[in-house]
Amino acid sequence: MDCPSRERGGWLCDSFFTARAEYALTGTHQVEDAFLENYARPVSFPDLPDGMVPMCYPADHYDGLYIANWALWLILQTYEYRQRGGDPALIAALEPRLRKVLGFMSRYENSDGLLEDVPGWVFVERSHANDLTNGVNYPSKMLYSATLRAAGALYGDERLLEKGRRLCQTIRAFSFDGEWFRDQALRRDGVLIPGGEATEVCQYYAFFFRVADRARHPQLYHRLLDEFSPASRAAGAHPQIAPANAFIGNYLRLELLSQAGRSRQIMEEIKTFFAPMAALTGTLWEHMGPCASCDHGFASHAACSLIRDVLGLRRTGANSLLLHIPDLPLEHCRVVLPLPEGPLEVAWRRSGSAVSPRICLPRGYTIQITADPCLTVVRKEILPC
Repeated sequence: MDCPSRERGGWLCDSFFTARAEYALTGTHQVEDAFLENYARPVSFPDLPDGMVPMCYPADHYDGLYIANWALWLILQTYEYRQRGGDPALIAALEPRLRKVLGFMSRYENSDGLLEDVPGWVFVERSHANDLTNGVNYPSKMLYSATLRAAGALYGDERLLEKGRRLCQTIRAFSFDGEWFRDQALRRDGVLIPGGEATEVCQYYAFFFRVADRARHPQLYHRLLDEFSPASRAAGAHPQIAPANAFIGNYLRLELLSQAGRSRQIMEEIKTFFAPMAALTGTLWEHMGPCASCDHGFASHAACSLIRDVLGLRRTGANSLLLHIPDLPLEHCRVVLPLPEGPLEVAWRRSGSAVSPRICLPRGYTIQITADPCLTVVRKEILPC
């Protein structure tokens, strides 16, 4: 669920992050199976335009409201579901529905291939970025380009792959001004005019959806890593760039830090983002402040960051793991995960530069252990569970 006091199911987009957390914490995707099956089974959704899907099913109100770009997250989630070992029959059953979503969106492509004036509710996040969704909204186009590439890879469709790659190039040409990715362009007298505003979350969209990368945009990449931390923003850095909110901006920021291998920074920013929430309510929230929905399912993705980037544990295959112990100011770190094959316990202790891992593996699992260059692995224990 998302907010358990009011919603039976997860919202699209939210579900993308919650599904990752389910698999990281349990090694299964049973809840995700049911979630995706809900979208595959109905013959139609009569209150919505042909090709559109509900934004929160089966919890939707039957009022005809839909978030057009949020439907794209269903395709991205299905792509990652396959990587989690999802049911091939369910992935095949979803194909007609997912292609209809893409068909719906394609009706609103302009001559440059950019979605323009998409009907319904266009949503980026609950920040100033959501005031910039009219006309051509570039964060949504970044999402669209990633969705096309994911659908192409998922169903072996080279046409979709190439369309997604071309759209990436178009977004770079139109949105990036040499310093920032701008959020919006509006049409005046038939001409598309770039808007002047750039938001923090738009930059994270660009990197998360691989429209931007470290090689093409090194200055922006390092600026985001070093000058957009909570401490830097509190000190007044880049006041002209509207700040991100908890969801999805801060989660995308943590993903960018993970790609950069910034484990120490991730640990500190997780504490800044989430510790005040946990201290006040024992839950994690939809917003940075306690203004609404102070218990939201997608926030479980914080556990993915803790397991992957602080403990250092990643899956490299269905039954293969990598523990890369990061250089952190921690004396010890431990997790126990209830996997279907049995409990997985991964722990390490640190004394100076020496780290001692202790691992209890379920039957059939293997693990590789490495550490940051400044650390030395000693007294390694790998035991059956």
